[in-house]
Amino acid sequence: MERNLRCCFYFDFYFWLATCCFRLSKKLISKWEVSIMNKLSVVIPLHDHIDSIERALNSVLNQYEKVDEIIVVDDGSTDGSLEFIQSYSCYNLKLIEQPGLGVAAALNKGVASARNAHVAFLDPADTWLPFFTLEMKKLEQQHPHLNIFASRYQFVDSHQNPADAKIRLPSANPNGFLLSSFYDANKRNDLPFVISSMLISKARFEKLGGFPIGNGIDAQRDFLLKILERSEVLYSPNIHVHHQMKVNENTDNSKLSAFFSLRLFGLMNGLPLNSVLTQSKTNYKKGWQL
Repeated sequence: MERNLRCCFYFDFYFWLATCCFRLSKKLISKWEVSIMNKLSVVIPLHDHIDSIERALNSVLNQYEKVDEIIVVDDGSTDGSLEFIQSYSCYNLKLIEQPGLGVAAALNKGVASARNAHVAFLDPADTWLPFFTLEMKKLEQQHPHLNIFASRYQFVDSHQNPADAKIRLPSANPNGFLLSSFYDANKRNDLPFVISSMLISKARFEKLGGFPIGNGIDAQRDFLLKILERSEVLYSPNIHVHHQMKVNENTDNSKLSAFFSLRLFGLMNGLPLNSVLTQSKTNYKKGWQL
C-alpha cells in the first residue's frame, strides 16, 4: 500500500514537473518568435552628406528599441562621407558601395541585401527620435496581419529647429489607426508620412516593385503614392521623426496633390495604371509649367 502511494506521489510530481517545463518552454519559444519577428533592418542611402550622416547614424543607435542591422548604401560620395562610414565603429553596420546610380537604386539595393523581414529607411539628413522603432514595433504587434506602418513627423530647418507638418488626420488615436482617404485629407497639405517615418515588410516592398528608377517625379514620393493606392497603412499620429526641410518642399507637396488627384481619377475610372501615370505626368507638367 505504502509502495503504491509512493509511486503515485512520484508520478504526480513528475507529471507536474513536465507540465511546468512544457509551459515554460512554450513561453520562451513565444518570446523568441516575437523577438525574431521584431528584428528589423534600416537602409540609409548616402550621397555627399558629410554634415549630417553622423547625426542620422547616432539617432539610429540611440533608439530605445535597438535596430538589428544598419545598411548604408553609398552612391558615389566625394565629400568624405564614404571615408567617414568606413571609419565609423558600429558592429551591425554594413556598407555597400555603388557608382552614382541614384537614391532609388541605392534604396532598392539596400532592401535586397537586408537580412530581416522588416525594413525601415532613413534619409541621411533626417533623424529618428528615440522611440521611433519602439512605436513601429508596437503597431506591428497589435496588427501582425498588416505590413506597412508609419508615424507623423516634423520638419526641421538647417539649424534643427522643428516645425509641425501640415497634416489633416481623421483620428488622433495614440494607439494608431488605418490611414484612409489620403487624397482628400492631403489636398494642399503635407504628406502624412515620409520615407524616414515608415516601416515595411520586405516581402511587401518587393511585391510593390520597390522605388521607381529613372522616374521624372520624385521616386520616394511616387513610392509613397504606390503604397497608399495598393496597401493598408497603420498610422501613428505621434511624432517620431525630424525630416529635413528641402527647398520649396511645401510648394512641391501642394503641386503633387494635383498630380495625385489626376492619377486617382484615372484609377477610379478603370484606366490602366501605366496609362494613368503617363497621362497624369503630362498633365502635371503642363499645369505647373515643368
